[in-house]
Amino acid sequence: GAMIAKFMIEPFIKIYYKAPEYLGAVDAVELITESGRRLVEIAGELREVVVVGANDLAGMYAPGPEGVYLVGTGTVGVAQAFFTLGAIYFVIMLCAAFGYRVPREGWKPAGWEPPAEDKQKSMITQHHVHIDEALKTRQFYQLWVILCFNVTAGIGVLGVAKTMMSEIFGSTLPHIVDAAFASTYVLMISLFNMIGRIFWASSSDYLGRRNTYWIFFTLGIILYCSIPYTAQQVSVNPSVVWLVYFYAATMLIFTMYGGGFATIPAYLADIFGTKYVGGIHGRLLTAWASAGVFGPLAITSL
Repeated sequence: GAMIAKFMIEPFIKIYYKAPEYLGAVDAVELITESGRRLVEIAGELREVVVVGANDLAGMYAPGPEGVYLVGTGTVGVAQAFFTLGAIYFVIMLCAAFGYRVPREGWKPAGWEPPAEDKQKSMITQHHVHIDEALKTRQFYQLWVILCFNVTAGIGVLGVAKTMMSEIFGSTLPHIVDAAFASTYVLMISLFNMIGRIFWASSSDYLGRRNTYWIFFTLGIILYCSIPYTAQQVSVNPSVVWLVYFYAATMLIFTMYGGGFATIPAYLADIFGTKYVGGIHGRLLTAWASAGVFGPLAITSL
């Protein structure tokens, strides 16, 4: 989804983008400075403006001429683009939701016969815990905390991944790490997130759900703690080795971020049974929503 959205959001930004109002060249506009703010008089009213030079034009989505621009006019289109994507996602998920339902008791596909008991692998639990009862158990809240921590770490890095790559390695290895490299890095994050969902969910069938999450936390702590050390070392010794390590470490982190999501439904089924796992999983995803707040706040504070 992230890889698809990468190519969808640019056209929407172009549609919604509106350049700020251009008043003219600096020498053609009478500027007034008050308390560090630059103002111009328009129709008898003082309006705040900003002076854009050659260096500032590179930061504009659609660079215009150098000169004076009116503050509060125009829009970058990013908010509207994300709102449009959200509306599209909502419609798709709503349509998909109508395709799911809990089968009636005893239902099975036509012509299907269950395998003999001696040939089938038994589930860890043979009982089905109702949603309301699951919410009363400590196991539900333990899994909630586990998922919240896992996602908090992943989202925290996800929000600043491109910035870290550019700031840590952009100045020390400029011949390798440029804007295109950083953008490709973000795409690779999406790819390894997807790979992690397949790999770790499949591996958990053999490793066990609990052992899989122990790997997430143990290995994750080691990798997270090594990133500041990597940043320090590359500033002293600008070697491509540190770039390779940083790249590999963050990609492994994002496989575990995706793996945490993909493994948790099976973990819930092991504990509460399969019948109500969809509803229980939906309530557990409030941990993801909370992590969406905690993760960026934690990174900002640190």
